[in-house]
Amino acid sequence: MYNLGIEKQKGIATLQNVLSLVFLAVIGKKRVIKVEKVKDRGIAVLAGFSKLPSKSSLYGFLDKISVASAEKFGIACAKAFKKQGIFNGRTVNLDGHLISYFGDLKIVKDKHPTRNAIMRGIKAFIIQDQDTGNPVFGRVEYPRQGLKPATVAVPMLEIARNILPDLEKVVFDKWFSVGSLLEYLDKKMNLKYVTLIKLYDNRIEEMKSIPKAEFEPLVGTDRLIAFKDTTLRNFLAV
Repeated sequence: MYNLGIEKQKGIATLQNVLSLVFLAVIGKKRVIKVEKVKDRGIAVLAGFSKLPSKSSLYGFLDKISVASAEKFGIACAKAFKKQGIFNGRTVNLDGHLISYFGDLKIVKDKHPTRNAIMRGIKAFIIQDQDTGNPVFGRVEYPRQGLKPATVAVPMLEIARNILPDLEKVVFDKWFSVGSLLEYLDKKMNLKYVTLIKLYDNRIEEMKSIPKAEFEPLVGTDRLIAFKDTTLRNFLAV
């Protein structure tokens, strides 16, 4: 628990606070405020209590944790999960989400990916193990000028490689499909990548030309997928 950056405290131990938060997430409670609605004492027992701590106690605990310490803790957990075989670790998916914000703080607006609207919110970026679907690492960023694909992807993929030394390939959407990032992944990180390409007529014809025998099942679905070398802004994408 030293990775959280919290010195030994009086009252509820750090481990029990962490377990309480973990089990809240496991049972689908996404906000600490929901702790008061948890009636199952079995959840509390798993965390080492007769009942779960109050929301004020858990909020106070969270306030003591810095972002850097939280990331350090997440990386330590991910490395332990890797040793337990929870991740395959060769291919990861990098995705971004906008968490809408409706409070009083002044937060920059950004386009919501599914609501087709400009909203205030926080950008959350997640690296997920492609084969198992398990999350590996997450980072939160405030929407701002200078938040670009390369400045987001490169640090996160370096952390992912630290956690997953056998990392070979990354999958991401078209927001990350810029030449400078693709070149860096290829030349500096020696990573293969799979990304989306706009449906131009010539790209559609290229896909139609791939023999059916080259299509393979996409893990976890009934869809078929094939890979083809192509050129994007003078960079080779694989």
